[in-house]
Amino acid sequence: MKYRIALLISALAATTIVLGASPALAASNSDPELLTEKTAAVMAGDTAWVALNWLGEGGDVTDFGVVARSIPKGWRVEYPENTVDHTSLYWDADLAKGEIDFTALRISVPASERDRDGTIHLRAHWTERDGKERHKEYKIEVPVARHSGADFEVLTDSVSVASGEAAWVDVTYTGSYPELGDFTLTVSEAPGLTIVYPGYGDHTSLNADTTLDRGETDVARFMIDATAAEPGTVELEVTVRYTKGGDPESMTHVVVVEITGGATG
Repeated sequence: MKYRIALLISALAATTIVLGASPALAASNSDPELLTEKTAAVMAGDTAWVALNWLGEGGDVTDFGVVARSIPKGWRVEYPENTVDHTSLYWDADLAKGEIDFTALRISVPASERDRDGTIHLRAHWTERDGKERHKEYKIEVPVARHSGADFEVLTDSVSVASGEAAWVDVTYTGSYPELGDFTLTVSEAPGLTIVYPGYGDHTSLNADTTLDRGETDVARFMIDATAAEPGTVELEVTVRYTKGGDPESMTHVVVVEITGGATG
């Protein structure tokens, strides 16, 4: 399975932060503050990195890390490769008083999640100056963006083959939805034309594999045998079948075949 990972980590917003707490208050509250209550949106059916901004409060802390404690059913949360089982700060694992840094989470939202946003409960852990280990629970809201429009775009509306000959032709597609699986094509036949699929099967698929990701362009190939066809134009009905979030879908479009005059001499 391929993932097109869209990095949604943006620059820290220019924010005026007042750090005028009294020394007594600061000394009694060293808990880092989570500045991100709502992350960047993740599209249903997609996987993306989101950033969580943290502010050092009270005093310096070390060994700062964050894990996801609970996530919506069907969702997945992953961490950077260098920390594996948790996420830590971008610059290092320390957060000084008044410092702002961020942690990153890779969030996957199932395609079926179309009716609600998600809440992820987090646990941050750190070590204080006196060596005492601390932890605290936090939560974030993850907006879910819904896909609208066509699932893919057909870039090929016509092909050509010489009368009396057979030729392989390509139909090109670009994905618009995060991930379409089991992408296959069947093509209607027309008088004088015979359709042949790779390996003499009963369908064709994409050249790279059977998955079409958002923004990916790939081709499906089949042979048109026009040995019994006269020059002219013929419309072929192409039926595309695929899965979207595990659910079967289909769409039909037309490709015009131009049958040219064929070989001469």
